[in-house]
Amino acid sequence: MNGKEAEIIALNDDAPVLINGKKIEQHPLTDGDHIGIGKHVLSYILDEVISKPDMDPEFVKSPTTPVPPKEIDASLTSPCANIQILSGKNIGRVISLKQAMTRLGKPGSSTAIISRRKGGYFLSSLENGLSIKVNQVPIDDKIIKLSNSDKIELDQSAMRFFF
Repeated sequence: MNGKEAEIIALNDDAPVLINGKKIEQHPLTDGDHIGIGKHVLSYILDEVISKPDMDPEFVKSPTTPVPPKEIDASLTSPCANIQILSGKNIGRVISLKQAMTRLGKPGSSTAIISRRKGGYFLSSLENGLSIKVNQVPIDDKIIKLSNSDKIELDQSAMRFFF
């Protein structure tokens, strides 16, 4: 921040930075900008600094009247989903679905992929789709949009999808 000018810089692609819903590498901030980082959205709001003549010049305070937050567009947030292992030796383990695609299972047995798309998270079979189930229903060769708390079963492994 230089005086009244502020700029935001995305340091890596692991946590893309969105300004008002658009991915940026570097961007000057203006009053009212919405900054999206992961599942969090911050609002950049400029306030004038108030100082009184009888105050120490090094001490300033912001206005006592709270600034009402501007409405945040829900489409700016991109929640990262997770799956939690419900059975087997990794029971309780939580896997964050940060990547565009996450493969489940081992080659040669039931394998599936969870794809992160604009419309949500989708599960599809790579191998042996009849033994892959979502909420006890085999997915076969269908692509299934996942919802919060869906139970996914691959062979003898069970996991829960959640936001």
